Amino acid sequence: MAFGFDASDSMTHVEKLFSDKEKFLKYAESGRYKRGGPAFHSYMLLMESGKEGLAANLKNDQFFERLYCTLALWGMHKDGKEGPKMTDYPAFKHSIEMSSALFLELAHASMRDYLKDRTVADTANGLFSSLSLLRKGDRLTANTKLMHFVLPDLTPPIDRHYTLWLFEKDYPKTPGGELALFKEIMAYFSSAADKWGLGAFFEPKAFQPSIPKMIDNAIIGYRAELEKNAER
Repeated sequence: MAFGFDASDSMTHVEKLFSDKEKFLKYAESGRYKRGGPAFHSYMLLMESGKEGLAANLKNDQFFERLYCTLALWGMHKDGKEGPKMTDYPAFKHSIEMSSALFLELAHASMRDYLKDRTVADTANGLFSSLSLLRKGDRLTANTKLMHFVLPDLTPPIDRHYTLWLFEKDYPKTPGGELALFKEIMAYFSSAADKWGLGAFFEPKAFQPSIPKMIDNAIIGYRAELEKNAER
């Protein structure tokens, strides 16, 4: 394989991905989405709007509209009977507004802070539990994507296809299980980012504005490489 791991097959996927920093960084670059399209464009607009400051954005209707549309474009609203269904826009906006104090408390927090600062961890956990964005579907996925859009330096998007696959976990059956898995994944990624000192050399790029998104991109690149090799 082009830059695959030589790690023992007895290692888990998450252990393999975080066993070698240089290979991790190569996976992050290979997994960085570069094809454009609506989901890419909408996400980049959100990241650009972050420069206005969170307090201002939480008073800006256009910011909420971008959040709503981007979350849908990122797979959280599907037509038909199957698949996730977002709440209507007023309920979506209200849920975020009701959690605005928690968002503002975390405005300057980083992923590393989740492990180092108990207040940051407790506030992030409380924010995750407070959001109600879906009528149907994976709350863990919707809430972490939304948190990533608003707090890109703190939270990665978490989903079944990549993140839960990496950790070899089934989707939780209860809200308590969703919160417990959120805590586990956040703590692991926070520890890895701190161990490797990722913040010391990180440079933002298109579709990689933060360390949490770089980790998400690395998971995407790692899985894509495994699947490519499996087809050979």
